[in-house]
Amino acid sequence: MTRFSDAALLKGKYASMALELREGKREAPKDNEWQGVACENTAERSAQEVAKHIFTFQKTMDPKQEVLEVIAMCPAGPMKVMALIPGEGDILRLDGILPDGIPTSAVINSSQLALSFLRRPISNDEQEDDGLQIGFVIFDELAERKKQRDSENSNPTSGEAS
Repeated sequence: MTRFSDAALLKGKYASMALELREGKREAPKDNEWQGVACENTAERSAQEVAKHIFTFQKTMDPKQEVLEVIAMCPAGPMKVMALIPGEGDILRLDGILPDGIPTSAVINSSQLALSFLRRPISNDEQEDDGLQIGFVIFDELAERKKQRDSENSNPTSGEAS
């Protein structure tokens, strides 16, 4: 069951990490794994801190009976956060859905970020849903940013003016 859009779904090797975490076969990313993700501006540091708090909160939950919902207030009302995307400098984009199911995004300064972590019982129609593990969405985004920066730094564009 798709709970949002392809833009917010996990991709790559981190998708299997989220499933393993839910099944209790994996812990949150270790310190050495966090070293491989981008953390070069305020937005990225904020995203990394949020992901770490999400993983800490998830440790207190029973993944067979409870799901985590991350809620933020946006100008349109309460939003279930599906992804937190760091921008440049202090800017973060929150992607999510409103209570009526309408996809939405909010762009905020990282100093204004306020999230609520809720645990709620898994409903019957979610039993087969592997769910979205937002902590790994953030981890995945930061890993991709670091990979892209490393690639750009190792292959400077030729022909640029000095």
